[in-house]
Amino acid sequence: MVRSLYGKFMRDTMVVVTVLIFFMIIFFNVVNVLTIKRYSRKMAEEKAANAPAAAETNAPAELPDVDHAFGKFSDYYIAVVDANGNVQEYLDSIDQRNSVFRFFMVTVCMGTSMWVITLFIVTLLSRSSLVPVVKNMEEQKRFVTDAGHELKTPLSIILANLDAMEIHEGKNKWTERIRKQTLRLDQLMQNLLEFARLDEKNAAREKETFDASKRLNAIIRENEERFELHDIQIKKDISENLKINWYMDDFEKLCDIFLDNAAKYALRGSELEVTLKKPGKDIVMEFSNKCEKLPDCDPEKIFARFYRGDDSRSYEGKGSFGVGLAMARAMIRSAGGKISARYEDDDTIIFTVVFREGYLTT
Repeated sequence: MVRSLYGKFMRDTMVVVTVLIFFMIIFFNVVNVLTIKRYSRKMAEEKAANAPAAAETNAPAELPDVDHAFGKFSDYYIAVVDANGNVQEYLDSIDQRNSVFRFFMVTVCMGTSMWVITLFIVTLLSRSSLVPVVKNMEEQKRFVTDAGHELKTPLSIILANLDAMEIHEGKNKWTERIRKQTLRLDQLMQNLLEFARLDEKNAAREKETFDASKRLNAIIRENEERFELHDIQIKKDISENLKINWYMDDFEKLCDIFLDNAAKYALRGSELEVTLKKPGKDIVMEFSNKCEKLPDCDPEKIFARFYRGDDSRSYEGKGSFGVGLAMARAMIRSAGGKISARYEDDDTIIFTVVFREGYLTT
């Protein structure tokens, strides 16, 4: 965790510094060239006005091919022309040329030195600056992990006692409600533990190359009956033989999250459109469905932890924790992919996952 955060900070910082130094070198050299050209033009004007002479008397023996344009650089000379276009004077410009080259080399050396010095300073100070942030993040993760493990035992005892109660006294609406809420709490703790262990879990696993097209089709088939019960038709547009180099269980969980979200919030009698394509170098997966009411917020806020579409945050109805989409974003971002959401036609929401070439695709 510390290494990945430190590496990202160093990479982003040095990219910014490199771009700034590059544009500074370009800016100063452009200003220098324009200044020298302005000075040469002024010098040519004064030369032509104070001591005009014929081109034949002052031209060098081997004169390079010079455009007849006032104050324009040639290889080594500046041509001074009159109003009729006749060359009046050839001024030696090699010193100005050398000055431009020397200034360019000086700015490049200074820019390189600044880059090296900045890299040294950032390397020296970044670790101490990031220590409090990393420490705070690790403490939060440790708290969630410890709390999850502490809650496992009482939840198991509650469920065991509930089973015993139903055996002796039979099921009733109160035992069913207790079981339902206990299972909800257990599932919530599992999701929170998954969040806390995401980095450690990835570090302990190895990626594998698998056929994402086949896996997505299989996952959809497993959920067909569920969508039939909700009167939702699944429309597929999945290209064949699209390979992804990632964790297969994470890919399956990612698909389950979006399918579960569609089953809960898609408009009854509508269609769920699932696509998996490779329009360019990257593989793009999309889930699109109509909603009774789109969330009243920016689409990106949907991925926030514990976001709920209903302000009351009631446990009844959809049974949503507001954790699934946040977990999907965490999984994709930790692997270098991209995830986003957008609205269309005032009633349609589209989730897009991009598996980037070089990170998640082969």
